Amino acid sequence: MLSRLLTISRNEVPFARRGFVPRRAEACRHLEEVGTAFVMGYNLAVTMPDLDDLIGRLNQVAEPRVGFAFEGAAMGLGILDSLPFALANRWSRLVIAAPEHNYMLHVGLGWAWARIPWKRWRLSSQVERLAPLLRWLAVDGLGFHDAFFSTRRVVTEHRVPRIDGYSRRAFDQGVGRALWFVCCADPQAVRDTLIAFPADRHRDLWAGVGLAMTYAGGGLMETVESLAEFAGPYHAELAQGAAFAAQARRRAGNPTEHADRVCQRIWGRSADETAQVTDDALVGLSDSDVPSQADWHRAGDSSAGVRRATDDSGSPEAGSAFSVDQRRLGRSLALPLSRTPKTHESSVTQQLPAYEIWRLRIQQIWSNSVGRDLNSAPKASPSGATHVVSVAGPA
Repeated sequence: MLSRLLTISRNEVPFARRGFVPRRAEACRHLEEVGTAFVMGYNLAVTMPDLDDLIGRLNQVAEPRVGFAFEGAAMGLGILDSLPFALANRWSRLVIAAPEHNYMLHVGLGWAWARIPWKRWRLSSQVERLAPLLRWLAVDGLGFHDAFFSTRRVVTEHRVPRIDGYSRRAFDQGVGRALWFVCCADPQAVRDTLIAFPADRHRDLWAGVGLAMTYAGGGLMETVESLAEFAGPYHAELAQGAAFAAQARRRAGNPTEHADRVCQRIWGRSADETAQVTDDALVGLSDSDVPSQADWHRAGDSSAGVRRATDDSGSPEAGSAFSVDQRRLGRSLALPLSRTPKTHESSVTQQLPAYEIWRLRIQQIWSNSVGRDLNSAPKASPSGATHVVSVAGPA
């Protein structure tokens, strides 16, 4: 009876119910199919007690959407684990049984946190219980959930929950992913909606857009071309999101032709080669690079400080703290990424979670291998928005 009460109706999936305005019917149908796979995975998780049976059913979903089914299942099991008198750690058992979907399972757990008030109230303690490197994907999932279901409040009014430290950054990465769905894969709507946010949130929003554009698909190649142009100085963040998407699909063994085409456009490499970049960027990065919880409040703005200390070309400004510490920071972030002693690392990177250092390394790889050749890229964030998504959906 409880399982039936927890199920989600498929009537929640259509974008018209959410107040989203599709510009291209084919893209809308594609993204709604993604939502259907998610809801199916969730409903299976809350109604099927046997884990092996659940995984068997999830693996029957079409390969391009199987990751979303596992994401939904992770949400379902996360909610079951949060109920009073829960006896089994179902979500952790699923992570152990299906490690190939590790990224999506962490994101799905964030959806569960979004629905459980006492998880939200103690978000820092929830994050701290997870593996250091991927814990921020759960906060990313919470951000996606809030932007998708509370679109007016989060996307139109730009409100954020009462979270601080790096969680604010991870939340925005999830909001950026949601923009791909909220704007129905329309590049102009994505651009105009995104630039209406405060400027200090743009870099994480663009990373989320890049991930969703590559992993979920639904856009034409013209869409990818437009967003690559619109991203301007945040092109490296867009590329980093695309690389994460490629890695998630390679890890799960469910590659798509669309992801490969996006990676060819953004990185000049196949999706498999792009995914390898994320592995290269992990070399020498261990859990010991993660700061204590007391440092998380500073970590939210640390990488922004690195960016503010550079000019448009990426070179350090004369006299900045970054220019003084450039060699040590370079050792920590740049390839080749050999393990370096702590004494040689920058004080800036020591304040960043390993997850953010990972992201910065990927962005630098893109900048060194691709970005330097894009001489025609805009030097400033696009302005003059003409269409900002404003919906009458739930606040």
